[in-house]
Amino acid sequence: MTRYQHKPRQVILRFADMPGLDVVMGGMPVGKLMDMLGLADDFASGKATADQAAELFTMFADRLVSWTLDDENGAPVTADLAGVRSLDTDLFMAMFEGWFEGMTQVPKASPTPSADGELASLPMESP
Repeated sequence: MTRYQHKPRQVILRFADMPGLDVVMGGMPVGKLMDMLGLADDFASGKATADQAAELFTMFADRLVSWTLDDENGAPVTADLAGVRSLDTDLFMAMFEGWFEGMTQVPKASPTPSADGELASLPMESP
């Protein structure tokens, strides 16, 4: 019997109010994602310590694959920890919240062939 090997998905973020900005984020294990959400809540409410904020930015930067982001002078912002730390708080939170939402949505099922070769889709929720 063949075993399934899961490949982490990537989330591509696009923002209607920021045309041209594409952010590609890698996946994260559920436990780390939940830890990160707690840090983000503390950060957004102004309760995070400097160490907690640094941990949040580092965790985000570690999963940042690429982005199409330029600074106010038109120079590309590096897709790394230094680039993340250079963001305005509102832009960082928009990216984080979009990524978190993308990571917590269940992807649509892929069609699977039935015994007769026809494609059938798997239901995503119970009837």
